[in-house]
Amino acid sequence: MKNLILFFIISPFLGFIQGLKNYRESWAKNTVWLFVIFYGFTMAKPEIADSSRYVTQLKTLHNSEASWNTFVNTLYEVDDRGSGNVDIYQQIVTYVVSLITSNGDVLFAIFGAVFGFFYSRNIWFLLQSVRKDTLSWTSWMILISFMCAVGFWNLGGVRMWTAAHVFFYGAFLYLLEGKKKGLIFCLLSVFVHFSFVLPLGLFLFYILVKPSYKILFYIFLVSFFISSLKLTFINATIEAYAPDFIIPRVSNYASEDYAEVINDMNEKANWYIVYYNQALNWGLMLVFSIVFFKRKIATTLNESSIKFFGLSLFLLIVGNFLSGVTSGGRYLTIAQLFATASLLLITINYKDSWFRRKLILCAPFFIFFVIISVRVAIDTVTFDTIFFNPIIAVFANVRIPLIDFIK
Repeated sequence: MKNLILFFIISPFLGFIQGLKNYRESWAKNTVWLFVIFYGFTMAKPEIADSSRYVTQLKTLHNSEASWNTFVNTLYEVDDRGSGNVDIYQQIVTYVVSLITSNGDVLFAIFGAVFGFFYSRNIWFLLQSVRKDTLSWTSWMILISFMCAVGFWNLGGVRMWTAAHVFFYGAFLYLLEGKKKGLIFCLLSVFVHFSFVLPLGLFLFYILVKPSYKILFYIFLVSFFISSLKLTFINATIEAYAPDFIIPRVSNYASEDYAEVINDMNEKANWYIVYYNQALNWGLMLVFSIVFFKRKIATTLNESSIKFFGLSLFLLIVGNFLSGVTSGGRYLTIAQLFATASLLLITINYKDSWFRRKLILCAPFFIFFVIISVRVAIDTVTFDTIFFNPIIAVFANVRIPLIDFIK
């Protein structure tokens, strides 16, 4: 506890680094948690980002002084543009904070508290599997890839990516630790972001049907090489089966107009921004193929780890198919979160030198992904986040992204 408080007062970023370095210490995971809270307080919130929209909503609510009953009536309400407030987590937190302040830094510090809790716990779920062994550099590489799959810098998209870590937390508890309360957290993810109805349905289907990971692997290979599904088909399916209050929001995500906006953004982005997630996907495909065809590797895993491996394949299959749909790539990102975790569990359990050499050959894909993820992070990680502490950050308020110092 002493180290935890000391690091937070002196430098939350230093605490983050020391927490990972001393991951066996009882205080370590909470230094990561506190750093994410501090990041939420100091992060940049550019006008084009969702974070700016949430701050605007906070200020509007604070100035309007809307009653609780008035606010509740807006939940699940569909407006003239076909949009509705179906993600109640962000709505409720924003409303409660608006009763106290209109400060967006405070709002995102609270968002960071929730995101950081699940983010840090998910990392330590994996670290606790190491037991008394030490992590090799390839294991660290995969762990950092896991940390980057849905990194703390995704807090700006608070709904989707908080839901991702809540869902992972629940699935890990249920499959790896055999705790039924994990199902509750999987269910709660739907209230953080409505689109987790799909991952939740896939998870329930997986644990009920129990498909063989061998069959799933071959389907995974097929899905990997299939480019995309047509938007019109996806739209028709959504409109046929989705609940009425969800249809407007999902249809907007999958619409042709929305696709044009995203494609325009991709065309303007640097090539590495477009391809770094694909690099991770290729790395996962290659290593999973090695794991599958080297049957001895699978025999070193316990039953729960094999189930988690199978779930990762199942999510990757769906993610690959949906990646061709506008915003469908989000499901692939969720699958990558599970897949990198599953891969780390495999590397920890199987220490054969032959397998390690193959991992080294695939390492460039993961290293490229991590490097570009850090590049993405510094768009919102500010000077305050790295060099200030909570006391200075309150008064100095230098919310300048690190990328501005580099360009």
